[in-house]
Amino acid sequence: MPRDHHIKVVMARQCECVFCHETFTFTSEEEAQIHMIDCTGLALQIGNESHEFTINKPKPKPKLPPLPTITGIYIAHKSKLETKQDRTSSLWNDLRQSISSSKVTANGLENSLEWHRKPTTLEKFDLGVYDPHSRSILVQTSSNLNQLDQTFLEPRNAFLPGGFGENIFIEDNEILAVNKVCVGDVFAVCRPATGTNPFASEEEIIRLTVTSPRRPCGKVDVRFSKIKFTSVYESVRAQSCKFGYAGFFCRVSGEGEIKINDVIRRVKNPHPNWSLTTVSTCLYGADSFLKDYNSRAIRAEEWMGTDEELEELSKIDELAFLEWGEEVETLLTLRADKKTMAQVLLAGLGVGVGVLAAYVAKVYNSKI
Repeated sequence: MPRDHHIKVVMARQCECVFCHETFTFTSEEEAQIHMIDCTGLALQIGNESHEFTINKPKPKPKLPPLPTITGIYIAHKSKLETKQDRTSSLWNDLRQSISSSKVTANGLENSLEWHRKPTTLEKFDLGVYDPHSRSILVQTSSNLNQLDQTFLEPRNAFLPGGFGENIFIEDNEILAVNKVCVGDVFAVCRPATGTNPFASEEEIIRLTVTSPRRPCGKVDVRFSKIKFTSVYESVRAQSCKFGYAGFFCRVSGEGEIKINDVIRRVKNPHPNWSLTTVSTCLYGADSFLKDYNSRAIRAEEWMGTDEELEELSKIDELAFLEWGEEVETLLTLRADKKTMAQVLLAGLGVGVGVLAAYVAKVYNSKI
């Protein structure tokens, strides 16, 4: 029986003979047939219906999810921000205009006036401590809205892009979930290459450094007043604050024009242990603080982490001071005061024991 009658060859970079288990690179079927004539493994298999080479093709690379992509850019209207409606309106979206592109500077989006850079706000802060640039851009993501939709079932699909007053909305395929984005992360906003040139590279526009989760104020509950929940601890505001669902603030490096469909790449991750969820839960995880954090400072017992974690968080330079770093400072002060008080009590106890011992000795000696 002619050997070549039973040979099936599929051309590839490498072929492995299933009989002798050696790997060969053939450029033609003729070369494969030559090997089959001399193959010792095949000689033992004469009589089989077919013999073939299997192909060692490189495994296809897994298809990666698309990069996080900007799908919404929103600027605040100056004419409305100074009105009483800004403080009480449930029509939050009406205060912002959706645009297709915007110049971005260290202050944030051009022609947009957010709370952190209003003159009436800046007057209240010592610029030597409070840095408005730590809140230049507010980012919200589709993964946050998906999480809120799963948390609050009625009404369905109540959370839409632009609903949290963000500057930038990103479709992120869970890549920017709150347990993955960390304080100090640096993201490059890039423009994908266009045209047919396969060697063209994307253009980096600006960089965003994550400074803190957003600590939502009471306007969030006003905005989502139709959402059903059973207690203040389960409100949209409380859950967003506790887990970081309200978005995150960023500092801007560089200047440039961002556009819809620009993509986001993480280029630095200096504090991988301090995700937005971890920071939020440690500082705002206590129900007692969730209830009225907008009106008072944190108490020592409301810190939900360890002493070591508090020390570590206090050393993260990228953490925004307003609403976050200042609470950390308060906790460190409370802990120091508590330690001092303990030392005073111990010292007082030592003095008391000494006085008591002297009195007992005096009484004992007087009876001898």
